[in-house]
Amino acid sequence: WQIIGRNYPWFHEMGLTGHTTQGFDDWGAMGLTAWVAVRLYWDAEQDYNDLVREYCRIRFGEEAADAMQAYYRVFERRMDEIPDMCSNEIWDNHLIVDPATRAAAREALAAAKPRVEGKRERAHFETVELFQQAMDAWCDGIEHTRETGDFAAGAAMMAPAFEIKDRLNKLYSHFVNPFNTNPDRD
Repeated sequence: WQIIGRNYPWFHEMGLTGHTTQGFDDWGAMGLTAWVAVRLYWDAEQDYNDLVREYCRIRFGEEAADAMQAYYRVFERRMDEIPDMCSNEIWDNHLIVDPATRAAAREALAAAKPRVEGKRERAHFETVELFQQAMDAWCDGIEHTRETGDFAAGAAMMAPAFEIKDRLNKLYSHFVNPFNTNPDRD
C-alpha cells in the first residue's frame, strides 16, 4: 500500500491510467494494498494516508482507526529502512519483518485492541491478530533454521502458521493464499 500510495499519483501525472501487477488472491497480505490502489485509481489526488485511515475506520471502527493505522505504520517505517535489494518474496519475510518490527507490530495491536468496538470490528481485528501470529511463527522458524541449520525445529516452529492459515481460510478461502502456503508442496 505504501509503494502504491506514494508512487501512483506521480505515475498518474506522467500519464499512467492503470496497470496490472503480479498479485495473488490473498486478503491477509493484499487487502489494504488493493484498497489503496483502487481508491487511487478513482482519484489519484488523494493522500494515501487518508485512505489507510478510511480502511481502518471501515474495518476496525472509528475508535480503533488511528491505533490500527499506527499498526500499519510499523511496517511502513520498516519498508523505509530496508535496502531496495530485499524482495517481497515469502522466503525473505524474516529479513523485512525482522524481530524488532514484529515486536513493534504486536505492541501496536495490543494498544489497538481495547479500542475495537462492535462484533464485526472485533472479528476483523481478530483476523489481524491471527495473521500477525502466523507471521511471527513463519519468520521465527526461518530465522531459527538459518541460524542453526535445524530444519526440523524450524518447521515445527512454523507449524502454527499453517494452522492459522487454515483457520483464516475458513472465513475466506484465500485469506492466506492456500497454494503458496501449502506445507505439502515442495
